[in-house]
Amino acid sequence: MKLDAPLAVTAIALSMLFIGSLIVYPLNPFSFNSDAEFGEGSTDVTVSSTSPTEYGVCAFETILNTSRNVYIFIDDGYASITGIGFQKKFARGIVRELDLRNYRDGNDLDVKTINAEELKYLLDSGDPAKSNIVFASGAFPVISEGELGNAAAATREKITDWVDRGGIITWVAEKFGYYFAPMDPKYNKWLTDTNQPGTGGPSLFFPGIDGVINPSTTNKYAKERTNAADAISSLHDEITNGILADYAKDNGVLLGYVGDGYSSVSFLYNEDKSGGYLIFGGVIARKSGLLDVTIAQQIAPGLYGAADTDNLFVVKGTMRTDKDVHIPFECSNVYVYTGFIASTYGKLHQSAAAE
Repeated sequence: MKLDAPLAVTAIALSMLFIGSLIVYPLNPFSFNSDAEFGEGSTDVTVSSTSPTEYGVCAFETILNTSRNVYIFIDDGYASITGIGFQKKFARGIVRELDLRNYRDGNDLDVKTINAEELKYLLDSGDPAKSNIVFASGAFPVISEGELGNAAAATREKITDWVDRGGIITWVAEKFGYYFAPMDPKYNKWLTDTNQPGTGGPSLFFPGIDGVINPSTTNKYAKERTNAADAISSLHDEITNGILADYAKDNGVLLGYVGDGYSSVSFLYNEDKSGGYLIFGGVIARKSGLLDVTIAQQIAPGLYGAADTDNLFVVKGTMRTDKDVHIPFECSNVYVYTGFIASTYGKLHQSAAAE
């Protein structure tokens, strides 16, 4: 059918209005924002939303730098327990979830993947105080030369030295420090070569200490939520392969759930508390769809660096549009987020003194 000139003009105009409406009203009309004003003796926070939502505000002080470049290790030339497909999906998820929480907003920070060669360079020549290396492969790559057992021990020394100088290692599920992977993607003797260090336990990071890692091979979930977990509405509750809670409390911070004497998320300090190990319990095959979310939940606010997680200032509730929160004391860090089960926004605000 051929349109008359006036009808054709009208049709074009309506089409342009429709396209314009898509620009003005995107497919996702919901938006979230927050602001913090750090003053003398108090801090004022405003949380903004275009729709009703849950919100949380957590104020705290830190004893170590948590605004760091995040490097996610992936190298398909090395063996792994979790598989390269999972690792790639996980890495994409971490980038997405940290961006959702504005981790790089206003900061000159990297969130990217690195291979074994880049990892070796980072451990040898990088700045530990500005780096957090995430491992989701279930095994540390052997980046030292020699027979597997000796090379694993040498790699472990590189890692511990780097952490001692202020670096952070984030370990995602599986048994921390039990497995070290050779540069052979088909290697699968994890359970048969247990006579060699780094090929099946015990952990090279806890020599002479029994029971630090939960030995259970069945699904183990905890119900007791720590103060830190409640503050940020952490979802990670699996204690399989988790760290002994008493050990974590004596040597660091409990950040997740606790059950059967084990912690689902733990941070273990180095000697001068300038770095350490952020360790998540669990098994990769389970909850794999949530791991990128739960890891970002911990990295973005940086509660692992808090001076005192037992006495955090926390306000949680529901809001329709804007919400003002008054913090009756000076603080250096305020983390704001929306959504308790499914996060829709997050942002860490820091005073000039903290940056």
